[in-house]
Amino acid sequence: MGSRDGLSALIALTLGWSGMSCAAEPTPAAIKQGHALAKNACGRCHAIEGPGPSPLKDVPVFSLLLQDFPGRNIEEVLAQGLMTPHRPMPMFLSNNQDMDNLAAYLASIQVRPASASRPGS
Repeated sequence: MGSRDGLSALIALTLGWSGMSCAAEPTPAAIKQGHALAKNACGRCHAIEGPGPSPLKDVPVFSLLLQDFPGRNIEEVLAQGLMTPHRPMPMFLSNNQDMDNLAAYLASIQVRPASASRPGS
């Protein structure tokens, strides 16, 4: 599959994805599978665990996505990241379940700003 075909498939998958169900909490299995996807496909460029830094300069740290993109939810950030052309973005999400699992993992590792975690701040 050429890179143009891969990008087209990624855009179609992302546009067809509805995001995680708001009614259901992600399962530990979904989070584990999402972590495996992140490690295998994203870890060369992104810090997939902890505070960072990412292996490549100016690449978002996964645990800080909601701080880097305030006012968005993790599904929006993930969809935007997948649809924004950048190299060398691998084609690794083959179905909506993969996207749900990756979103579950990303949501599970978000570091909230200190002011958001203290009541009355």
